[in-house]
Amino acid sequence: MLHPDHHPIARWLGKLARRLPPGLNHWLCRFIRKKFHWALSPELFCICTKEWNRQLQVNLLQPTSFNDKLNFLMLYYRNPLLVKLADKYAVRDYVAQTIGEHYLPRLLGVWERPEDIRLDALPDRFVLKTNHACRTNILCSDKQNFNWPEASRKLSKWLKMDYSRVCEEWQYHDIPRKIIAEEYLDDPGQEVPRDFKFLCLGGKVRAIMLFSDRNIDIHMNVYTPQWENMPEVSINYPNSPEHLAERPDNLDEMIRCAELLAKPFPQVRVDFYDLGNRRIVFGELTFSYGSGRALITPRSFDLELGSQIDLDAPNCQRYLQV
Repeated sequence: MLHPDHHPIARWLGKLARRLPPGLNHWLCRFIRKKFHWALSPELFCICTKEWNRQLQVNLLQPTSFNDKLNFLMLYYRNPLLVKLADKYAVRDYVAQTIGEHYLPRLLGVWERPEDIRLDALPDRFVLKTNHACRTNILCSDKQNFNWPEASRKLSKWLKMDYSRVCEEWQYHDIPRKIIAEEYLDDPGQEVPRDFKFLCLGGKVRAIMLFSDRNIDIHMNVYTPQWENMPEVSINYPNSPEHLAERPDNLDEMIRCAELLAKPFPQVRVDFYDLGNRRIVFGELTFSYGSGRALITPRSFDLELGSQIDLDAPNCQRYLQV
């Protein structure tokens, strides 16, 4: 296995790509990802679509940072359980068995085609999503004003998409495609529920990202497990110091649940919605955070997170196919 800097084709193309304007660089990566996926080794594909596009120094030969190790795991970690847990419908069984069914959002229906959905059987507010991809959600806050033809077209398009080819995330390839409807979550004082993302490495929560006001303008801050803000740290999004949050009452419970769900894996992001004193609701498990492109600053924090992923641990080595 060659490090990017030792691969003659990658070295030449990488120099060329870095001279391009950012917009053209991004277009080039998208074009190669779509048209020349078949011609590239997995390693070169990783380099091409990640290192060039975001200027990440991905080291697959001696992975040390979080991004190094995440991309290494995306290429070589083949735990078959990931297919079930990336499935937004099948993961419900794992959550129910591990932490309890009461943490799940209420399921309103499951279908294989948009044509099978009976809107009259759904409540006034609900959420539709496909189970095999990311960012394929449709929120309905008022069924009387819901544009069903447009929603149906989106769902049909999404069902045809092989999300595993978008960013080379193998776990999405074999998911039987479905549409699910879940309850519409209410968070008092918030237009959309606050989204708590627990970055779990070695089965322990190492960092917490809180997203708020996502339907208006994304506000994100990073906290320690003790709920200490880390103003110098940013992960993909700039910090929003004017939107710092008090320690949530349910924090300890969310950490406990996140670590139970994360225990079998070298790394995973566990998402919860905290609806105040009423309840905690499971969001999803993400095994390829940012598709391996997470921009983490400062570099020292990227390295610190990487040091907490043990690629030699038994639960990792068992499923490595290098």
